[in-house]
Amino acid sequence: MIRQIKTMLRPLKRLVIRAQQQFYRLLDRLHIGTLDRFPDDYFTGREEKGWNEEIGRLVAEIQNRFAPASVLDVGCGAGAYLKLFERAGIRRLAGLEGSPRAVALSGMECIRCADLREYHAMTPPFDLTLCIEVAPYINDKDIGNLLRTLADGTAEGGTLLFSASDRFLGGKYHVNLKPREEWISLLEAQGMIYQPRDTQALRDLCAPFRHNVWLHENLMVLRKACRSAAG
Repeated sequence: MIRQIKTMLRPLKRLVIRAQQQFYRLLDRLHIGTLDRFPDDYFTGREEKGWNEEIGRLVAEIQNRFAPASVLDVGCGAGAYLKLFERAGIRRLAGLEGSPRAVALSGMECIRCADLREYHAMTPPFDLTLCIEVAPYINDKDIGNLLRTLADGTAEGGTLLFSASDRFLGGKYHVNLKPREEWISLLEAQGMIYQPRDTQALRDLCAPFRHNVWLHENLMVLRKACRSAAG
């Protein structure tokens, strides 16, 4: 009986979620606080209950596969990834985060508060750039600024790990959901080159994850083209 009721209510729930997403799109266009709406435990609670153990396995594989000497995390929250890279011995770290509270909660001097809807020049660029499930919160009129920040912030020959929901998830405050192929096309227009083998290898690693489940479906690896090679 309960299952039947849930099935009957599912279309209504989807309508409510779609209306909610339209509302957040409007707020985003008006630049009204959509980057700082989550409670504190959204940023800090993930360090418990297996979240960090999973991320730690991913970070270890990233180091093994790409050996970055510097890491930039755009939309880094309270710095979960950056803290793991720091523990692994990487000294040049930087993070950009739209929530002042997340920056304060991080306790990391390398993280600064920034409106991710604007372009940020990160110089010198980094060997590895992360942008994990941030793009869905950035409206189409501003998404080019985020993607340019990622591309320009990645050194030539460097690596970008990008994850963005490509389907209707009902994610809170999502305003920009695109097919994976479209995200790749937009990033390749910024000088990035999609890496299918590395992408599949990392997705396979993330397949058993119980907390960071979106990584298995959404994670992409791209390489920054070298000017000499591109020419």
